[in-house]
Amino acid sequence: MAHVAPGRLCARHLARRLRGRFAAEQLLGRRRLPLKRQLCRRTESLPPAAGRTAATGVTAGCLGSLVGLGGGFVAVPMMTSWVGISQHLATGSSLAVVLMTGASGAFGYMQHGQIDYEVALAIALGGMIFARAGAKLMASTDATRLKLYMGTLQVAVSPLIPLKSYVYKARHDAGDKKTSEAANETSEETTLVRYGTIDNLGDDESSFDLQRFLKMFAVGSVAGFLSGMFGVGGGALTVPAIALSTDLPQHAVVGTSLLAMLPPAVIGTAVNLSNGNISLAVAAPLAVGSFVGGSIGSICLAPVLPEAALQMLFSVLMASLGTRTILVARRALAAAAKASK
Repeated sequence: MAHVAPGRLCARHLARRLRGRFAAEQLLGRRRLPLKRQLCRRTESLPPAAGRTAATGVTAGCLGSLVGLGGGFVAVPMMTSWVGISQHLATGSSLAVVLMTGASGAFGYMQHGQIDYEVALAIALGGMIFARAGAKLMASTDATRLKLYMGTLQVAVSPLIPLKSYVYKARHDAGDKKTSEAANETSEETTLVRYGTIDNLGDDESSFDLQRFLKMFAVGSVAGFLSGMFGVGGGALTVPAIALSTDLPQHAVVGTSLLAMLPPAVIGTAVNLSNGNISLAVAAPLAVGSFVGGSIGSICLAPVLPEAALQMLFSVLMASLGTRTILVARRALAAAAKASK
């Protein structure tokens, strides 16, 4: 047996230990590398990050419920920067949580007949077609560039949050003038049922509107693509679009949006699952935290906090997070380009 110097043995041992540590860090997502074909992690693989992931869900769920969003715009940046998982894993797990929370919310609105199924169908058809393309593009996009695109989307969507309140107020004022006489004869519950499963016979509004259907299909296509690409629910886009294109009441607008985005979320989640971009260790505490945070926001905080000020504050917060994400991603891209030279 050939004699091996002790120094060489120490070097080999150190190399093995470094390779093992590198593999462990890649599994935990701390190096934020694009993970295209990894298996779904078991819950016990991330015990130190479970608390932070749950706290992320509480924060995103609470803020989202206060301003009428699913919270994905907050959850994804927090998971990549604070929890320390990869951009792809955060996006895929966030979309899975959007699917679960959206399903529960849509069921409640369906029970009260607060859904326009024609509008929901148009949005869902467009979303289903393009959500798969968005999820596939997400899997093939570099993590740093995906973060850059996410920050750009946050900045672009931030003005839409206070816009929703403006649209609701304008429509409410117009509706008061238009239906002042009918309001004495028809209750709000009857008006909501008209947009649900019961047809309003003899009313022109019950007829099929092709122009509105195509408009909602286009909105659903864009929202579905963004949902699959970035792991967000798409409500920031669909809710104002439905409010501007229909005369549905506010609760019916939200319920229709929730139901419409469920099929695209299913498609995007299936693609992310096949690509290994969903982790039970991340999705489970995130879902629990989102449920708790959403309950706190909608039950405890929303009745006592001013909605307009909250929406403006959340809009500024999202724009700030998006700007920070863009700057971090651009620095990373510049450093990578410099290192490759």
